[in-house]
Amino acid sequence: MDGAPVQRLAVSADGARLAFGTLGCTTNLFVFNAAGKLLAEDKLGHFTTTGLTLLDGGRIGVESDGAGYLREADGTLRWRLRGLRHLDARGRYCVIPLGNG
Repeated sequence: MDGAPVQRLAVSADGARLAFGTLGCTTNLFVFNAAGKLLAEDKLGHFTTTGLTLLDGGRIGVESDGAGYLREADGTLRWRLRGLRHLDARGRYCVIPLGNG
């Protein structure tokens, strides 16, 4: 096998962006425009990409190894939440466990 296996695919609501989340401990996030031009590549999380959401304004939500990440359009990391269980597909809310669960 050549390259890292793709674990998640996401398409923006307007179809202008396509993102791939791959399995690997190096660069594991790739975002392309509709013409195939690379818009962003990054290393988010540790190894697995269990969730990937393309949000409005060029932002990207990534779920990886029990944590959630919000990457701004300019590439800065807005936040990281450990223990994230779910990130809403429109970026409106996320679910995190409270207490021991």
